Amino acid sequence: MEQGIVKSDLALKAEALAKNCEAFAEKLRQERDCQDVVMQIMQLAMMNKDVIHIFVDYQVHVDSLTVRVLDAETDYEANQDYIHRVDISLTRNRYENDATPLTQLLELEDKLLELIAEAKDKLEVEL
Repeated sequence: MEQGIVKSDLALKAEALAKNCEAFAEKLRQERDCQDVVMQIMQLAMMNKDVIHIFVDYQVHVDSLTVRVLDAETDYEANQDYIHRVDISLTRNRYENDATPLTQLLELEDKLLELIAEAKDKLEVEL
């Protein structure tokens, strides 16, 4: 009888370990997805520097991302008015609507694509 109890205890421990491993793997996947989107945002900033200035700052001590967008014609010695600015915590959901960090990053990427398109249209009109 005692041997059956030991097997049940071992089976429970194995199930708990498997659940912990699954949770850990899911957390790593979500972090990797966030990192991929951050890299795409950096790529957008670098590829479109001639039409819009996108500043991407990662704060390691709080694991967050700040993105500021300025017009390409901004006078950096004068007061800078951001076209768009957002702070995203990569470790917690947004307070207002419980959006995950990945959702927030994807929203930001869409907004940047919109701003880039507007800046390119503005540049074409000026030419």
